[in-house]
Amino acid sequence: MARMTKYIDVPITITVGVTLSLCGYFLLVIPNPICTACGWYLLDAGMGILGSEALTRWDQYNRDQKVKK
Repeated sequence: MARMTKYIDVPITITVGVTLSLCGYFLLVIPNPICTACGWYLLDAGMGILGSEALTRWDQYNRDQKVKK
């Protein structure tokens, strides 16, 4: 039986943001004050990167829609 593979191009900023957020979340679970402090930092950094990318894509989408009209 043949397996069908479909590849999706994911921008590097989204990949980095998700990775940082997940690593930060993992560090928050570890009951060590140093890990908890680093976990919050990584979680905030990852969410910031994802938020920035989302706003950039939204702005580009709005520009594309204005050009179509």
